[in-house]
Amino acid sequence: MRSAWEPGGGGTALRVYEFTDQDVEYRHAWVVNVRQMRRRLTESLEEYNAQFVNRMCEQHVHHSHCVPQGHTGCCCTPTGHHHPHVASWRSFVTPEQQRTRLESYLKDLKAEAEAVQARIAELEGSE
Repeated sequence: MRSAWEPGGGGTALRVYEFTDQDVEYRHAWVVNVRQMRRRLTESLEEYNAQFVNRMCEQHVHHSHCVPQGHTGCCCTPTGHHHPHVASWRSFVTPEQQRTRLESYLKDLKAEAEAVQARIAELEGSE
C-alpha cells in the first residue's frame, strides 16, 4: 500500500492511501480462498447435519436447548420448530452430489491457476 501526504482543505495535510497492484492481487487471492473455505465449511456442516442432527430428529432425540416449554413434535422437521444450527433439511450426500461438488471445486482451482499463470506471464513481460 502506498501513502502520501497531500494538502487538505483549511491548510491541514491529509494522508492518502492507495492500493498497489500487488495489494489488489493479494486481496483477490484471499477472497478466492475465503470462498473455497466457506464452500467446504458449508458442505461439511450439511454432511454433519445429514448424518447426525437429522438422524437424531428421526429417532426423536431432542437436544435440551430445542425443547421450549409446551413444545411438541420434532424440533428439526421442516414443518416444526427448526433447530437453530440446521441450515436446511437434507438427506445423506450421494456419490453424484459429491462428484458434482468436486467438479465445481476443480473448476475453481483451474480458474485460480489460470489467473496465477496470467499474472506470472504479465510479470515476466514487464521485466
